[in-house]
Amino acid sequence: MKKIIVTGAGGFIGRTLINKLSQKKNNLIIAIDNNFRGSLKKIKKAKNIKKIKIDVTKKNKLKKIFNNSDTCYHLAAINGTNNFYKKPKEVLETGIKGTLNVLEESIKAKLKSFIFFSSSEAYQKPHKIPTKETEELKIPDVFNPRLSYGGSKIIGELLTVNYLKNTGIKYKILRPHNVYGPDMGRDHVMPELIRKIKMKKKEKRIKIKILGSGNESRSFIYISDAVNAIIRVVNKGIDNQIYNIGTDYEITIKKLILIIGKILNKKISISAKPLHRGSVSRRCPDVKKLTFLGHKNLINFEKGLKKTLEYYY
Repeated sequence: MKKIIVTGAGGFIGRTLINKLSQKKNNLIIAIDNNFRGSLKKIKKAKNIKKIKIDVTKKNKLKKIFNNSDTCYHLAAINGTNNFYKKPKEVLETGIKGTLNVLEESIKAKLKSFIFFSSSEAYQKPHKIPTKETEELKIPDVFNPRLSYGGSKIIGELLTVNYLKNTGIKYKILRPHNVYGPDMGRDHVMPELIRKIKMKKKEKRIKIKILGSGNESRSFIYISDAVNAIIRVVNKGIDNQIYNIGTDYEITIKKLILIIGKILNKKISISAKPLHRGSVSRRCPDVKKLTFLGHKNLINFEKGLKKTLEYYY
């Protein structure tokens, strides 16, 4: 059997990825998480999935797990905007120390491949949109705790590239952009908007407060499409390369709210609040490298939004 380690396995992307990987019966999936944000209990039960509660910052507990393994998908991180501001030390510790530990054990075990999950946050405020993988990565303000996450991902990319050099381990670096869907957590744009609308669902005219003017934009990719894109890159992509995971369909927050109102048959208006320091007004990836591999999204935005609303509303 092919032994595959997935760190951060209980998270939104991790558990969906595991469900997909486990469909191949010759894959043995070792699912690792400390349940800080995710939950190993949410991963389906299957004979070829083994769940282990471990914190990647505790190196001594990782040693035996990596023996005789083939591949590691390293997703372990502390995500969520509130965590960036309130727990930057923990965000950095997991992102940097955890990645270093996982890389060192991967090298000792002589893995065949390593998949590092970075983030669109590494771009911070890009020079060009849609943003290519060659865009400059940056931390413009070390005093802003929000950038703890993006900074940890930049360092994680540096560690991956340089630690795996001359080891024979092939790697790929993925930068997911605004993956969404049912049970994605609460601390993200879409579930937060739905929560605010739901609180006033009995009102005929709903008015909610949002961060920013509403003209800010994002490019959302539905979870099943994101996982299909990940597997496409892993199987078909060029080794030792970086790939954006996402879609170039860009939508403003105002339009997102308008579509939610249309689906729910509600009139929704907004009042603006200043954005958090360090937030960016636009985010949209260039996905030419991904589409060149033959990836196509199967869930359009409105269909994915309906599925997400069914879960949260």
